[in-house]
Amino acid sequence: MTYIMTIQTDDAAHFEKIKKLAQKLGVATTEESEKEKPVMSKAAQEFIALQQKYPPKKVARGIDINTIIDEVNL
Repeated sequence: MTYIMTIQTDDAAHFEKIKKLAQKLGVATTEESEKEKPVMSKAAQEFIALQQKYPPKKVARGIDINTIIDEVNL
C-alpha cells in the first residue's frame, strides 16, 4: 500500500528539514511548488472596478483636455 503525505509551508528552511528527514528514512520524495500570485493593492482593485463601471471614452481632437480636467477638479 502506498501512503501519500502533502506538506505545505512558506518556510523553505522547515521544508528542507522535513525533506532531509524523509530522505534519512529512505522515503521517496517529490517536490512541487506553486508560484505566488501577485497581490493587487486595494487601490488597484478599486481603480479596475471604476474602469469597468465607467469605461474610458475617447476625447475628440478639438477638445482641450486641460479645460475638462479643470472643470472636474472644481
